[in-house]
Amino acid sequence: MRNAVLTVIFLSILKIAVFSAGLEFGYYSGSGLNCGVLSLQKDYYSSDLSFGAAINGNLSNKDISLESVVVKYLEYDDGTRGFRYAPLEDMSFGFGLLLNDFNTSYYQPVFFKNEQCGLRVYYDFDSFTLEGMGTYSHLYGIRLKDISIYNMDIGIEYLSDSGLLSSESFGRSACGAYIEIPLTDEFSIIGESAGTSNGGEGNMAGIAFDYDLIFAYSKINVGAVSFNDRFIPGYFTSGYDLDPVDFSSLEAPGERRYGTFSKLNTGLLGFLAFNLINEDYTDGGSATSGSFLLTPFERINIIGFVKELSFCDFRPVKGEDSNMIGGTVEYKFKSISISLNYKKTLVEGSLKPLEATYFQFGVNI
Repeated sequence: MRNAVLTVIFLSILKIAVFSAGLEFGYYSGSGLNCGVLSLQKDYYSSDLSFGAAINGNLSNKDISLESVVVKYLEYDDGTRGFRYAPLEDMSFGFGLLLNDFNTSYYQPVFFKNEQCGLRVYYDFDSFTLEGMGTYSHLYGIRLKDISIYNMDIGIEYLSDSGLLSSESFGRSACGAYIEIPLTDEFSIIGESAGTSNGGEGNMAGIAFDYDLIFAYSKINVGAVSFNDRFIPGYFTSGYDLDPVDFSSLEAPGERRYGTFSKLNTGLLGFLAFNLINEDYTDGGSATSGSFLLTPFERINIIGFVKELSFCDFRPVKGEDSNMIGGTVEYKFKSISISLNYKKTLVEGSLKPLEATYFQFGVNI
């Protein structure tokens, strides 16, 4: 994926209209290590293409897994087709029965790494939209969405874990379909059904509420889920590859499980954006996740997230150790930016979370 991205960057440079650069100093503290980082930031912009990268230098001889060159984002969009290589944030297919609240940055270190990015592409065919995604952990997905039939919106989805990260009991691929039937301008009936390559299957049904004003918006989904012993709702979620469910301990032949879910996405334009998800399943317990962006003043951004995994008793990392939490406080004034980042998350090969902070001071040219 990285070579393809760099090729596109090289071929696109001639089209770039605006260039900006900055110098940033960072101080990392975590896992008993303290280290300074010097970073050169570069950004390019044009009418339909944008690109950002950084060259990092470790100011000490301590190994904090810092990458010397990172591509932070690369985006092209002409209104009909486009792609975006950047962190995937709060991404779901359909109503989340397979791919749910997927975020590639939650399980990454507090500083930026290439593995924090994913690729998302789309093509609008007028009558439907084709969308695809891929990550460094080799999770790939494709779906057809916005298919309108008799005033109903229908979608078809397929996901494949070609990195062989998923449990043998779950299978390495899954497919599904979802539907939304409008009742009024604000209320709809929603449903989704999915199956896995090993015979797992799940179904959900619920109600959606969508209300949009000029200065505020609110979207709410609530419903019920039914699934067999070889299926978990929203299996492909943040960190599933590092802390997967052990299906051998979860399986109960012939037993069917049930649960409920609720999702809230609301905000006041220019001030607050808030996302909250709650899941409660048989044997899986209750799990709550959320994120927010708060802008109390013009130059200050406060960002935070918390992520709980369902069925945590059947994962290698148990209880609260499997939860992720993080936040950023950012201040910008003209060409100066200051931010303080905190994150408690899992890292590959460890059964204990890593807690770290990262302070950044930058000047844009």
